Amino acid sequence: MNKDDMTIAQFKTYLSADGGNRRNFMAWLRERINNRPLREGTRKGHLTTYKALERFGKFKTFDDVTLQHIYQFDLFIREEQTCTMKGEPIIRSQAAIHNYHKRFKSYVSEAFRLGLIKENPYERFQDKRGEKSDRPHLTEAQLKKRIRMREESTDAIMNRYLDFFLFQTFTGMAYSDAKSFDYEQHIVTIDGKDYIYGHRIKTGNEFVTPVLPITRKILERNNYKMEITSNQKYNQFLKGIGLALNCSFPLTTHIARHTFACTVALGQGISKEVLQFMMGHTSIKTTEIYAKLPMQYVSQNIGDKMFRAWK
Repeated sequence: MNKDDMTIAQFKTYLSADGGNRRNFMAWLRERINNRPLREGTRKGHLTTYKALERFGKFKTFDDVTLQHIYQFDLFIREEQTCTMKGEPIIRSQAAIHNYHKRFKSYVSEAFRLGLIKENPYERFQDKRGEKSDRPHLTEAQLKKRIRMREESTDAIMNRYLDFFLFQTFTGMAYSDAKSFDYEQHIVTIDGKDYIYGHRIKTGNEFVTPVLPITRKILERNNYKMEITSNQKYNQFLKGIGLALNCSFPLTTHIARHTFACTVALGQGISKEVLQFMMGHTSIKTTEIYAKLPMQYVSQNIGDKMFRAWK
């Protein structure tokens, strides 16, 4: 027997007497996270789940992937006391806890399909998605103030960030989609009007959004190329702009997409069904989360019929 041969003791760590699997589950999980074709932002979220599983410490082998341990992990992430980089306590919402399970479940299901575990415990685990929090957005007045800010600015770097945000706001494009925008590739003309047609990087879903006159102006003054350095620097800049606008919420790249849904589209009477395709949502339920009906949309479309009927 050479030095690479497995001893009986080592072999028992891989297979139990009843045919179980005592291979190192966490090593396999880390390898799958690294090898799956994930966007880096998504991979980062999966690694966050992996680190939580490491702190939990009970998923050592494949035999440990049981319903009992999953319920214990659920309790662990609910009660774990963690803090931000600034030392502020983190309280996980039900939606956040659901995301931990959603990521972990995909690997547990893969292990089951590969025959590495005898049953999929997630088939018997009861998990609630949780309510999504409100998606804040700029009002029409705040958006117009933002436009004036750009028109009055002479700072080249500031203008680049302002224009990128406004481009997102008037197209509804997510940061990654807007960053990869190519005028020659993504512009199509229908009945004399230009539209941006593409597939979302995050989901692969199709989307079509109009090139509004203000969007055209933004493209023209940027030579039809929307370039920006990094999402981190962009969000740092937006934080300062949010303070200038007296926003009651942190201004981030996501706010542009929310503002497109609520203020730019629904505020002008666009239906949720059309908005769903414009934003590239798989489900109308996602659109409804983004698209909180603003007051002006209701007042513009309700008419007098209800008031006359219920006197």
